[in-house]
Amino acid sequence: MKLDSRLQHLAGLIPRVVSRCRREFGDGLEAVIIYGSQARGEARADSDLDVAAVVRSMSDKALHEKTARVAAALELDQRPGEPETFIEATPLEDFVAEREPVHTAQKRGGIIVWGDVDLTESRVPFHERYREFFYRSWLWEGGKVAQAKRVVTRWPKDFCSCDALDRCAIAAKHAVQCSLQVRGLGFTSNWQQLERLALSELGPRIAQAFARLAARYALEGNRHRRGYSTEQARRDVRDATVVLRLYAATARRFGFPNLGAQMRRQA
Repeated sequence: MKLDSRLQHLAGLIPRVVSRCRREFGDGLEAVIIYGSQARGEARADSDLDVAAVVRSMSDKALHEKTARVAAALELDQRPGEPETFIEATPLEDFVAEREPVHTAQKRGGIIVWGDVDLTESRVPFHERYREFFYRSWLWEGGKVAQAKRVVTRWPKDFCSCDALDRCAIAAKHAVQCSLQVRGLGFTSNWQQLERLALSELGPRIAQAFARLAARYALEGNRHRRGYSTEQARRDVRDATVVLRLYAATARRFGFPNLGAQMRRQA
């Protein structure tokens, strides 16, 4: 297997990834793509290997089961010094239409290491391309913050506040990512880059609330210390609530129905 020069340091791992994908997905496998920091040549020592397996149509159950088996096999086969591998299997029609921002990222910076698939980016405007994804994200992340609020309200003990921080910080991150992505920006998972984009694109109030959550989440390894109180968890919930208002603001910006109206429309 001939690899791009940016992937030569993974010459022992990528053929095993491809072999596992071919074994599990069989004739349904269209292509295997490496994307993310490894494909961009920006990987750090602790960077993961992001893999996209593009497959022909199959049931969601079969797709998830096959992907889980590939992931488990690669985890068991991981060798010292190799990056952890994260694999996402995507139906071909979803990949072509770019129904989620990750598909755009895979096309823009991806390197095909097996098979063939068109990496031409869709011409559909971003806010229309990601409309269904936008509502799923709104519903899912809103649920996380609501759960955090219930945890802090009903079980006001410090050990519960750690769970609140996780839910609030990740929900806020995804809200910022999603709101930027429907504008054609923010195809990154880097916290610092998202903070800069939030400040330049989303306004100071959102940016400040997001920066506070990001700073506390960066202390993840120490967050079980006594200094992280239930009152701090309540502040995290308030900051996350501020950030998640991005969804309603973004919906207004692009003329989308609000979440309640959209759910009634789909019912």
